[in-house]
Amino acid sequence: TSMKNRILCKYTAFLALEPWMMGDDQGSSNDQKDPGGSTSVEKGNDYTIELSPNPFVNSLKVSVHFENANELLSSIEVYNIQGSKVYQFDIPPMTNLLKLDWNGCDYAGKQLPNGVYLIVIKTTNSVKTVKVILNR
Repeated sequence: TSMKNRILCKYTAFLALEPWMMGDDQGSSNDQKDPGGSTSVEKGNDYTIELSPNPFVNSLKVSVHFENANELLSSIEVYNIQGSKVYQFDIPPMTNLLKLDWNGCDYAGKQLPNGVYLIVIKTTNSVKTVKVILNR
């Protein structure tokens, strides 16, 4: 909420942890390598975005489900808290359900540092930004 309302600067963004991000849910017992958090679900105009787990350790699963065939995905980009684009997903041919994985690395395959990252989903009719936390 604080990031959306631009209350914080890049130096105090670590204070913007939402209560749901700090819960006791630390992932499933089936995946001991990635004890990430829960699933973030965001609604767009005609689509639903799921990011799991959030916070994440090794891999973030990004799912976008389109309810309307008129809504087309333009891009999914990852920005660091300073506003620099660090990664952009290759978008495959569209279906009504898109599933992607992000390993927390930049364009060159270099691991990014722990912190808050913004996933920006651009469609033909809207732009949605979702905050995720990388915590290796």
